[in-house]
Amino acid sequence: MFYSLFTARTRRLASHVSASAFTLLECLVVIAIMGILAGLLLPSLNAARSKARSVSCMSNLRQLGIAVTVFAGDADGVLPRSDNADSLDPVPCWFYAVDSYLPNQGTSVGPTSAQKMAPYKQDPIWNQFDSASRANSRTIKMNRKLVGRKGTWNPGGDEIKAAKPSHRRKATITDMVNTVLLFDGRCEESGSAADKSRYDGWETYVARRHSGGANVLFVDGHAEWRKEKQQTGGAGLGWENDQTRLKWWAEQ
Repeated sequence: MFYSLFTARTRRLASHVSASAFTLLECLVVIAIMGILAGLLLPSLNAARSKARSVSCMSNLRQLGIAVTVFAGDADGVLPRSDNADSLDPVPCWFYAVDSYLPNQGTSVGPTSAQKMAPYKQDPIWNQFDSASRANSRTIKMNRKLVGRKGTWNPGGDEIKAAKPSHRRKATITDMVNTVLLFDGRCEESGSAADKSRYDGWETYVARRHSGGANVLFVDGHAEWRKEKQQTGGAGLGWENDQTRLKWWAEQ
């Protein structure tokens, strides 16, 4: 009798365990469902991260726009230079000119390592670079054509390099609303180290890294996300034409 009771109890326990345990098929179904859900959620998460990077970049551009505007106000209406090449021009390059006008920064406008690596002067993609690339990459660039004169090409030369002085007075720019000041600059794509480290650029240097478009700050201080026609070769934005409101040459 004891044996029969023990056997019956064992059978009941075994039946209970069998009924409550997952079978291999059930486990595979659960895993498959989790995989499908993950596949559905990942694009949304990637889109959210991309949007967050774009918003952060736009915030940086607006802050830089305020700094450039205040600098120009203190410099009798003169915008900072787009590059750091002309040692004879007393006006500093924009990348350093903005430092004393940004929060919690010193008054120096010299090209120190700490200033080069300041994240608020970069697109968030800069955080993904290694330390060497960070020190030598400019993910935001200034419109180099601001100092040039469209239609006055210097035979055998460059109307931008030939421009003297190498800075521009803000009041001489007639269409501030559509003229580019700062923009998302190419640096993560293939290209020479010299191009990636440039402080300045123009259409071909625009990076379409935010949902196929670029964040652009205009001379009047407002910023927009723009998705313009791209270059024939696939890099940057299309040349200035009747199909775009973006202006690179600052007409007088």
